[in-house]
Amino acid sequence: MMYGGRMAPVYQQAEESARQTEADAYSRGLGQSGVLSRGYGDIQKQVLASGQQTMGQIEQEGAGMVMPAIQATQQGQQHLMEMMQNQSQFNAQLAQEKEQLATQLNMHAGDLQMTLNQLNAAMDMSDADRELEFQRIRNQFNLDAAQMRILQDQARKDRWSNFFANIFGGAAEVGGAALGAKGATAAATILAG
Repeated sequence: MMYGGRMAPVYQQAEESARQTEADAYSRGLGQSGVLSRGYGDIQKQVLASGQQTMGQIEQEGAGMVMPAIQATQQGQQHLMEMMQNQSQFNAQLAQEKEQLATQLNMHAGDLQMTLNQLNAAMDMSDADRELEFQRIRNQFNLDAAQMRILQDQARKDRWSNFFANIFGGAAEVGGAALGAKGATAAATILAG
């Protein structure tokens, strides 16, 4: 598309030159001679040379855009990897906090996670329903108000951990696809040259 757009004026000029060459040859009585054929041949050579020059310029511009795009993608992926490492550290800290919390509340790890999941589900409810669910959870596990607040804080951390895990997972897939596409574009540009 870029090539066609840049070559349109060249083709237009070639058509005009061909008409002019033909009119000139016929006006001199050389319309059936080799002069006209040579004139057409010269025009075709000019179009071919312009086409090669245009293609070279497009390839050069493309190569100039590909490398910065690849570098930006690589920097983005490096930043994403750093954020994922921070998330991994947060998750390890979160797991340790859960172990301590299970011990502190004298709960089995499975019951603690089930409680946190129920609290997370309750956070999406209306205010009245949420309060009823919180009360049900307090009664089910015989928790006081302070213990319930600690569990709610832990549930929020779980929620953030899951939220960022989903974002980073999606970003890693998109970043990998983008890097693959930029690499393919770079390879195509190099091969075309």
